[in-house]
Amino acid sequence: EKLKGRLADIADKIKLRIQLKMAARHWGIFLLGVAKFGWDLDRDMPSSQIVRPKKLILDPDAAITQMGYTGNRIGEYRKMEAETIKAIIGDAKDSSKAKKVIDELVEKDGATEVQFIEWWTPEYMCWKLGKDILLKRKNPHWNYDKTENPSPTDLASKGVTVDDYGNATAQPVEVKGTNHFPVPQMPYVFLSVFSLGDQPMDKTSLIG
Repeated sequence: EKLKGRLADIADKIKLRIQLKMAARHWGIFLLGVAKFGWDLDRDMPSSQIVRPKKLILDPDAAITQMGYTGNRIGEYRKMEAETIKAIIGDAKDSSKAKKVIDELVEKDGATEVQFIEWWTPEYMCWKLGKDILLKRKNPHWNYDKTENPSPTDLASKGVTVDDYGNATAQPVEVKGTNHFPVPQMPYVFLSVFSLGDQPMDKTSLIG
């Protein structure tokens, strides 16, 4: 009951019902409704937004079935200020090259908006600007398994002695990632009503 109440509270805060109405409106006009889910770092809660279908790059041979989108990749045209992109890239691998590409494009005007393509697969997410990859990461919405060294407290609870500096000989342990879904997924959900299974969008809508 507490979880149900919390989810209802989150749905109200992100105006989920209004977003669903917009997705239905997009379906009626563009023959496809798309919602993108993520996590709001500022408010530390789930987030969602309705994406205009024309901003997406979908596999033309994919379809929307009762199991969802059948393609293995999705691209989305996004815009962001140059300085914001550079801040997100941070000190990631090859970040200096990516920052140089951005600076050359905007002539070091950090307030200029830059359009790039955000590509998703179930396992990876990357930002591509022209032929250059600005950022590449594993799916940020998936908690992957990781290897950790046991803390002195954990070692002591298992009867392993440690010295005054907390040093002990112990093998690293594998910590399983806890997730809602059994496998990683792309953060998009599609609304399709009259699909024939031969293309990502419907053939017609109620307006047609």
